[in-house]
Amino acid sequence: KVSERLTSPHPLVRKTRDALYKAKPDNSGVIHNWRIKHLNVRVSAGLLNRALRIMDCLIKFFEKQGFEVSIGNQDESTGTYVIIFEEKIKFYIQEKSVRKNHVPTEKEKEDLERWHHAYFDKYDYIPSGKLTLQIDSWSAAGIRKRWSDGKIQRVEKFLSDFAVNVVKMAELERSDRIEREERWRQQEEERRQQVEMERLRQIEKERLRNLENQAVSWFKSNQLRDYIRAIETAALKRGLSIGRQKKNRHHKETTKGLQDSGYTACQADAG
Repeated sequence: KVSERLTSPHPLVRKTRDALYKAKPDNSGVIHNWRIKHLNVRVSAGLLNRALRIMDCLIKFFEKQGFEVSIGNQDESTGTYVIIFEEKIKFYIQEKSVRKNHVPTEKEKEDLERWHHAYFDKYDYIPSGKLTLQIDSWSAAGIRKRWSDGKIQRVEKFLSDFAVNVVKMAELERSDRIEREERWRQQEEERRQQVEMERLRQIEKERLRNLENQAVSWFKSNQLRDYIRAIETAALKRGLSIGRQKKNRHHKETTKGLQDSGYTACQADAG
């Protein structure tokens, strides 16, 4: 239940109150303090106290359930998270603005008469006085994420519904994360298998290349041996032939010499 007064606020609520208490509103009447990190409260000064009391009630409820509430990092100065099942669920309170046609001031009218190209905004945006409590998530799955002030009921009546749906959103995002992680794991396993298959294919390719090189080397080695053997055989045959020729020539010369000697001797005996 939301307290009627902001007493003993949570440290994050106190920090937000201190950051926004003297902050200046923007053109739509919403107060900001970009220099100090604080809860994601986007309201006018008139609704600041009410918004802080709602935030205080929610934060204390979440922490009572064992959930942690934190504000954003340096890049998210107004981010507000509740961490459930290791999931960060963002939420915020916002006061909607109402757009109205701009009514030129007297000075703007004078400027417009003096300078025909004078410019002023066509619309004014003013605080509506109505709060919206929002779960800031892209996940859907039929989970309600927004509650706003109505003509009769206000968002304070729906805080229990809001808290239940925050838990449901955490369950959904956890389930989606586990599914994504499993899908990623399967993809990584497929990539690992592909890499391993490619590695084995390269090993087999290298093995075949080595076998081919060995076969070519073996073939060339056999050709070389056959060539050397053929040369040796030819040389041996040639050597034998030359030897026989020399032997025959020597035999002929010897025979002729003997014949000549015998003829000479016969002539001598005849004389």
